[in-house]
Amino acid sequence: MLRNLLLAVVIASSACYGETEVAYPGVNLAYVGPGVEVVTDYDYPIFFVDGFYWRWYGGYWYRSPYWDRGWLYAPVVPGGIHGIAHPWTYSHYRPGPGFAMRPAPRPAGGHVGRR
Repeated sequence: MLRNLLLAVVIASSACYGETEVAYPGVNLAYVGPGVEVVTDYDYPIFFVDGFYWRWYGGYWYRSPYWDRGWLYAPVVPGGIHGIAHPWTYSHYRPGPGFAMRPAPRPAGGHVGRR
């Protein structure tokens, strides 16, 4: 009897499992090049490439799993980022008419608020 009950609980809980991409509320990304997106309408140019956020600051690139904190110097950057000639021009970026935006993803196990 107990074994059947445990089996039923396991089956019921596994049916509820699903993977979804959770997003930061109110933060959107816009396509700017192959494999490169930028956080829209933000004071600083924050790009999203290869599952990380990238920030150009003081002539150097920084990387973080969060769009708004946790920046670490990145001596090596992905090709899509390296090819951006003037990253600061993407501050307050807004895509043109007809271009789609998508919610900015949180890191796996990420937190909603600022730390």
